[in-house]
Amino acid sequence: MAGKGGDQVIVNQGFLEKPKSLLDAIKEIQNMSAMEAETVEGINPMFFSVKDRLDMMVVGMKSSFLSGLIVAMLTPFAIGVVERIIPIFGDKTPTLFDQVYALVLALGFTLGYGFFLATLKSCYVGNISRSMIRNLLGGAALGAMAKALIAVIVFNFLYLYFTAQRIANLVLLLRKLLSQGQLEFLYEKALAFRPVLLISSWFIVLSTLLFIAIPTLAIAATAFKNRKREV
Repeated sequence: MAGKGGDQVIVNQGFLEKPKSLLDAIKEIQNMSAMEAETVEGINPMFFSVKDRLDMMVVGMKSSFLSGLIVAMLTPFAIGVVERIIPIFGDKTPTLFDQVYALVLALGFTLGYGFFLATLKSCYVGNISRSMIRNLLGGAALGAMAKALIAVIVFNFLYLYFTAQRIANLVLLLRKLLSQGQLEFLYEKALAFRPVLLISSWFIVLSTLLFIAIPTLAIAATAFKNRKREV
């Protein structure tokens, strides 16, 4: 294909490499974006096949689901620190630093991941690279929503299941190992931790919405700017 300045840009019309990870997918997008930026006639849209679209979506879905699920399962502990229930650095009462640190741990990865995906706005150039980005972000959004749904179901189930009576029964199983005072302390902490499960479910839903919104808004703003230039 003819490129700018009379150069030749050669594109393999056979197939795209199947991305095995998020970084592989981003590499493919960057390569395609560079090719489209150098071509005048454009690349045949059929180059990005249905299989390629599905592969891109699956990579986005897996990456956001698996990593997000691990963070989601750790969220109650971070919220427990913020609520001054769990000491993170050994202090009996978590300090302000402990609370901020725990909140950053709970939210930092999700927001960082969202901003990382938002960097793809610089590759939003041609029809194929745009389609690749949309499929990757669509898969990431589906994976994030699935993660949030599972977390909400699990945390609400645990909240309903672990009633005060069930918590007391579990604590009493340790009566041969702990003193009466320690048993009472453990019961009070476990009972106070119970509402944290509900707070965590809402926290995960809100963080998931932020994760989806950050790259979506970045790409939408880039698309709007591109349309204004074309007009």
